[in-house]
Amino acid sequence: MADANLRRGADYMADAHKYTKSGWFRKPEWDIAAQLYEKAANAFKAARSHDNAIRAYQQSADALAKFGSMFLAGKALENAGNLAQQSQDQLRAIELYTRASDLYIAHGSSPDKAAGIVEKAAQLCEPLDPDRALDLYKQSANIYEAEDRERMSIETLRNAAGCAVRHRRFPEALFFLGKLAKASRVLVRRSESDKAHLCIVIVALAMGDSVEARKRLDGWLFAGPEAAPSGGGMWGSAPASTGDVAPTPEAAVGQALVDAFEHWDAAQLQEIRQDPRHAQTLEFLPSEVAKLAHHMSISGVKAAENLPPTGTTTGTPAAAPAFPVSDPTPDDDDDLC
Repeated sequence: MADANLRRGADYMADAHKYTKSGWFRKPEWDIAAQLYEKAANAFKAARSHDNAIRAYQQSADALAKFGSMFLAGKALENAGNLAQQSQDQLRAIELYTRASDLYIAHGSSPDKAAGIVEKAAQLCEPLDPDRALDLYKQSANIYEAEDRERMSIETLRNAAGCAVRHRRFPEALFFLGKLAKASRVLVRRSESDKAHLCIVIVALAMGDSVEARKRLDGWLFAGPEAAPSGGGMWGSAPASTGDVAPTPEAAVGQALVDAFEHWDAAQLQEIRQDPRHAQTLEFLPSEVAKLAHHMSISGVKAAENLPPTGTTTGTPAAAPAFPVSDPTPDDDDDLC
C-alpha cells in the first residue's frame, strides 16, 4: 500500500510539473498545478514519506502564491511545518511556520493566523535558541498590536514573558510584561494589569536594581486617573492606588518588596514571604516570576544566580552590581528588546 501511494504521489508530481511550464500558446496554470501538488503531498503522507510530502506542500505553496492565493499558500506551508514537527525536524518546522506567517500577512486579512503561527514557531525554537524564540515572540506581539488585537495578544505576551524569565533575559521580560500590562489596561482587566506590574517590579529587583524597581513601582502606583489607554504612567496603566482608594494586593506586595530592598532589610523580605496574604498574591503570579520572588536576596545578587539547577539552594551568594535598564516610555518601549 505504501509503495502504491508513493507511485501515486510521484505521478501527481509529474503531472503538476507539466502545468508549471509555459509555451508559445499556453501559460502556466498555477491553480491546477497547486491542486496536483497537494494531491501528491496527501499521497506521500499516506505512505508516511514525510520528506516528500513536505516538498510537495512547498511546491503547492509556491504555485498558489504565483496564482495569487496567499492564504492557501500559507496554509500549505503550515501543513508542511506540521509534518516537519511530527518528524522531529524542529528547525525545518520553524522555518516553514515563519514563511507561512509571511504569506498570511501578505493575504491582508489573517493577522491572527499570522501571529499564532509565529508563536508556534517561537515555542519550538525556545529549547534550541532562546534569543531567536524571543524575537519570534516579539514579532507575534507586534502583529497583534498593529491590528489592535489586545485580547488575542494576552496569552502570547504571558508565554513570551515566561520564556524571557526562564532564560534570564530580564530586559526582554520587562518588554513583554510592559506590553501585557498595557494590553490588560486597554481591556479593562485590572487584576491582570496589576499582576503584570508586580511582575515588572520583581524582575527589576531580580536584576539587582532597587532604584529601577522603585521607578517602575512609582510609574504604576502614581499614574494619574487622567491617563489615556494609549499612554499614562510608566506603562500606560491605571493607578493601583490613588487618593483614599485602598491599594490592591499586588500593589501592597510591590511596595513592601521595594521597601525591603531599599532598606536592605532581609527580615522584612522574609516576613513578606511568610505573610499569608502576600504569599497568596505571589503564588498567583506566573510560576517563573513567583520563583524569582522566592529566591531573591537582599545581598544584591540577581535572583537568577540563586537558582541552582537541581532546585536546592547551595553556597553563599556573592555581591553583584545592579543591571542597568533604560527607562521606557509607551512610545519607545520597543527599545527594551
